[in-house]
Amino acid sequence: MQFRLCYEVRNANHAELDNNGGAVVLNEPRCQRVQPEQTTVYTLSATGADDRTVSRQVTVDAMKPPSPPPDILSFEAVPPNIVAGEKAQLCFQVKDAKSVQLDSGPPRPEPGTERQCVSVAAIKTTVYTLTAVNAEGKATSKQTTD
Repeated sequence: MQFRLCYEVRNANHAELDNNGGAVVLNEPRCQRVQPEQTTVYTLSATGADDRTVSRQVTVDAMKPPSPPPDILSFEAVPPNIVAGEKAQLCFQVKDAKSVQLDSGPPRPEPGTERQCVSVAAIKTTVYTLTAVNAEGKATSKQTTD
């Protein structure tokens, strides 16, 4: 079974991941695939210019499959065309998301499997981006109101 180890290491001179986790890339988000045959504890250790080392651990249970990635089942503007200043509804439905974010819109909606709608009032053509995230990755979808 394959799993992803995701991390971001900043302000370090050196970092390493034990148990054949692979090379560690510094200063950018990164995910690496691992295929342990049994439950395995991976330790990521990073050392800074001051020679201090910080470590974090994660346990991968090879007997438990990873969660599926998030999915955006639907995302639409109702109505799709509005007159400047009028309101529209952005309606969406996601699956397997731990968090949901809608840019250029209202505060962060709650993740869930039910269809949700939020009100928006655009004064010009606006592109809204919906992002659903979980430990396995993210999904995005765009919707334009005219």
